[in-house]
Amino acid sequence: MYYSVRRLISRSKLRAFSNLCTSRLTRLKFLQRNASYFGMFEQFSSAAKMDERRQSFMVSYLVNSCGLSAERALSVSLTYKLPFDSPEKPDAVLAFLKNHGFSDAHITKLLSAVPLVLVYYPPERTLLPKIKFFYSIGISRKELPNLICMWPIVMVRSLENHITPLYRFLKGILQSDEKVVATMRRLSWFQLDFKKTLCPNVTLLKEIGVPESKIGFLLFNFSRVMMIQHVEFRSLVDEVVELAFDASKTTFVLAIYVQWKVNKPTRDRCFKVYKEWGWSDDDISLAFKKSPLCLLLSGKKLMRISDFLMNKMGYTAGEIARTPFVLGLSLERRIIPRCSVLKVLFSKGLMEQNPGLSFALLCPEKKFLKYFVSKYHGITDELLSIYQDQANSFEVIQKGCVSSLYIAIFA
Repeated sequence: MYYSVRRLISRSKLRAFSNLCTSRLTRLKFLQRNASYFGMFEQFSSAAKMDERRQSFMVSYLVNSCGLSAERALSVSLTYKLPFDSPEKPDAVLAFLKNHGFSDAHITKLLSAVPLVLVYYPPERTLLPKIKFFYSIGISRKELPNLICMWPIVMVRSLENHITPLYRFLKGILQSDEKVVATMRRLSWFQLDFKKTLCPNVTLLKEIGVPESKIGFLLFNFSRVMMIQHVEFRSLVDEVVELAFDASKTTFVLAIYVQWKVNKPTRDRCFKVYKEWGWSDDDISLAFKKSPLCLLLSGKKLMRISDFLMNKMGYTAGEIARTPFVLGLSLERRIIPRCSVLKVLFSKGLMEQNPGLSFALLCPEKKFLKYFVSKYHGITDELLSIYQDQANSFEVIQKGCVSSLYIAIFA
């Protein structure tokens, strides 16, 4: 019995040993046959470790040298995977920017928006020509960093294929570098594909007879409407044409802007306010054709001016509709001071009826004083005192009596 059990145990060990040897032999053969795959794995592993070191360096550099937050730096490293693991190239870019007046804050803002500048845009070959171009059109060294931070994408745009063609197109319409630069300050033209929006929109206006000066007026004062998709822009133009606006006048391009700026529910609310003050549909249509910008005014302002002119001064809705520009004037600084002088003249019997709104309220300051103050020698001082008291000071009267939009119309 003892010997049979021993033989059984020995056989079990022998089988286990045999299985172990077979298993090791199998693994050895597997390793020999797949050596190339394991070598590739090692390469991938090595590359992964290199990427990890590169990413770590990039995050550290963006935080310590460029001023980005740790969160933004990590996001940039994961999104862009910039191929640099030494500071030579990015240091050259930072030095270049600082030499051209960029502060640490400018650099942080710029590189947070377009980190690709650090690696793919050699300063002397790609960045310097752009800097020189902007200097050449009148942008000062002091102003340039602020402007570039407003439209950072310009640093990665092609000077030959985008920046220069856009400038030439704008200059052809606006006629001066000063206006081109002023327009650039208000809108980031460089991030838009102007060849698909601005160019066809300008072509459409020319085709229907809008003078280039009026196109320039719209482009300079209301740039955004010129950059909308062409299908939408054509729809706006068709609406204005249907309203019978004259394409040769400024009101045509103003109507395009208003149709884009003011949606239908807002226009309906504005019309409702006009009708509450006794305006007919014809009055509203007349006012809109004379001054499309009257639809941009708030209901509160419309009510205050209508109440004063109609209830305090006796003008009719029709008279206001024929001179809708007065709705854009300041009630406190322009309308009340001048109408206070008219009331005195009425009370003293020196004037029998209201002068036309255009003459009384829209004429230049010197002309108003000549015809309604200086003309009446016996009470000139009294009239001037009333006029100045109502306006708080004569200096205030000279400035800002008309909203900026209406100044654009009278220019």
